[in-house]
Amino acid sequence: MTKLLRLCFFSSVLIGITFQCIRNDKVLKADLVVGEQVECRNGYVRKMTDGYTLGEDDTVIVSSSSKVKLVFGDGIIYLNRNSKLRVGSMARQSGSYRLKLYLLEGELYFTSSEQKRNQDSFVFIGHGVTVTASTGSVNIKSDREQLTIVQLSGSTLLTSIDTEERLINSCSRLEIRGLNRSRVMPVSQSDVLNLKDWVGNTTITAALSQAGCTAQSAVVKNLAPEWVRLPDEVYMAGESVIDTVQAIDPENGEVTYHLLSGLQGMTLDEKSGELRFNPISTGSANVTIKAIDSDSQSSVLDHFITISSMPAVVLNAPRMVSPGEYFNINASLPKNLAKQASGYLYRFDCNGDGVFDYPESEKFGKRSGVKNCVFSQEGTYLLKVEMKDSEGKTVSAARKVIVNRRPEASLKVTPVVGTTETEFLLDASGCRDTRDAPEELMVRFDIDNDGRWDIPFSTGFIAEKRTKYSWSEAGKFRVIVQVIDKQGMTDTASAEVTVGRGIKIDYITCPDTIHVGDSIRIECKYTPSEFAVKTFEWSLDSDTAFEISTDKPVYNHVFRKEGAVDIRCRIIDEKGFAATQHKKVIIVNSGCTVNAGGPYKTNVNAPVVLEGVAKDPDNKILKYYWDFDGDRIPDWNSEQNGKTTHVFKKSGKKKVFFSVMTDDSLKFYDSTFVEVINEAPVADAG
Repeated sequence: MTKLLRLCFFSSVLIGITFQCIRNDKVLKADLVVGEQVECRNGYVRKMTDGYTLGEDDTVIVSSSSKVKLVFGDGIIYLNRNSKLRVGSMARQSGSYRLKLYLLEGELYFTSSEQKRNQDSFVFIGHGVTVTASTGSVNIKSDREQLTIVQLSGSTLLTSIDTEERLINSCSRLEIRGLNRSRVMPVSQSDVLNLKDWVGNTTITAALSQAGCTAQSAVVKNLAPEWVRLPDEVYMAGESVIDTVQAIDPENGEVTYHLLSGLQGMTLDEKSGELRFNPISTGSANVTIKAIDSDSQSSVLDHFITISSMPAVVLNAPRMVSPGEYFNINASLPKNLAKQASGYLYRFDCNGDGVFDYPESEKFGKRSGVKNCVFSQEGTYLLKVEMKDSEGKTVSAARKVIVNRRPEASLKVTPVVGTTETEFLLDASGCRDTRDAPEELMVRFDIDNDGRWDIPFSTGFIAEKRTKYSWSEAGKFRVIVQVIDKQGMTDTASAEVTVGRGIKIDYITCPDTIHVGDSIRIECKYTPSEFAVKTFEWSLDSDTAFEISTDKPVYNHVFRKEGAVDIRCRIIDEKGFAATQHKKVIIVNSGCTVNAGGPYKTNVNAPVVLEGVAKDPDNKILKYYWDFDGDRIPDWNSEQNGKTTHVFKKSGKKKVFFSVMTDDSLKFYDSTFVEVINEAPVADAG
């Protein structure tokens, strides 16, 4: 019990979740409690039951063999075993209620299927990020080492600690390890099986169906480490060498180094990449080092080094260029001999044909570099330099340059105009490369041209070049695709998308019941969008064909046959987007029946109760009237019923009129008589 009380006062906020609810359900309550759950209130432990209402600062503690389902407005929260959830404050914001929840540890699943302008939403904070989710289904799991978000349907907006934003699409699984390490993968089969196990098969299946996704293996391509620091190419014999190699994982994972081959006595530190050896004799050797990242992707460095007893030359040139791209090359001494770099002559083979052609054919010159080298054809070229000292001694070096044409990016978005309800197809299947097959190219997408890659999240590329995306906000967006080939060359293409709020018909107004022959006014009530509505179409005979077209949202019509009719209205805006709404009405062939009651009898100056009744099977009665003096001008009215009292001042036989008005603006009448007598009062002596 002491342990549970200690958990009640746990104050470290790992994750906060915020719901917004536009209904009047202003409480968070337990809808289903399975197993042993406890709730801490004011430092005391209580056992939860179905219907239990939670308040601010209450903490729900779920045991290892239990589950809890909580409900707040449109949102449903499932808490898995071994979870702790604390309730925060509730505040009203712009007509909605905002409830904060803190997931101290464990796992929750949230779902809401409502589609409203002010949708329920939630925000959670943890591991330096904030995630905002609207309508959809999302699973959140937190522990000390990792935060995992499994997005089944809908989408969530992730904001990092430095305010950068990323959108997590449906059918995605995001893992966050620390502030700078994350990866996005598709929802896996194990994710689905796990959720079905503790949330429920039907709930999870429905969410997957709603999003149109199925569990699958990962398609995000994890890139191999990229070498950014290489060993020198020339070392002097007899000098101890300490050098460093470095490779960076594009997914920000850790990299380890392994020496596959090298000089005798050469060592390589697995973590730091520090290379140590003591070259004794002159010669050359091939050093092979493998860099391996945390996802077991590897990159091999095959590096040629020379051990020299005299000053050697190093040829500096880019590893890869494009056809037609100008580049420079230059020769230099090793770093430890850089101060002795004067008094040498150089000649270069700049085109890889085996002939020294710079500065002149087979001749040496003082310039140690060549500017504006260029290749027009793809391939691998061997560039050479030869250096001569004042005594006529020469040394040489060579460097391979890969000439690789950049891939050609292509992007087509379908449709180019849509709404926040539209699922857009981002199609980069037209990307091409002269050397690599289309299936060997990989892509990534920036969905709003903000310089941050959204699909996949942050880093990495995907092999699948067709993906779907929905924008949650209206506006114009420029989508960028970047394609990368096997050599690491990239290209980009873009396409513009216009996203509107969407056209929507709220309801159709007309009487629910209509009399044959009545002329009724039918109006299509809709919410305006960014695009003007051009056409209103009407179907008034229960079929799917819209036989009437108008330029206004109102149409007057007379029904000639009785029966049930499904009235349909369709509106079409200037971009071709349409919305449809319908309403069922009943057409009847019968009129309103009115009965004034009576005849009535009363004394002068004595109140008499008059009770008229009316029935109308095809219309609603809006008002009841009585005319007491026969001038056909109502003296009394009511919206409730036709029952009233009246006092007549004079005796005689009075004709009174009872009438009603229906919601089709028609009036119906009936009359009756009231006999008013003037009898003398009778004394009662007791």
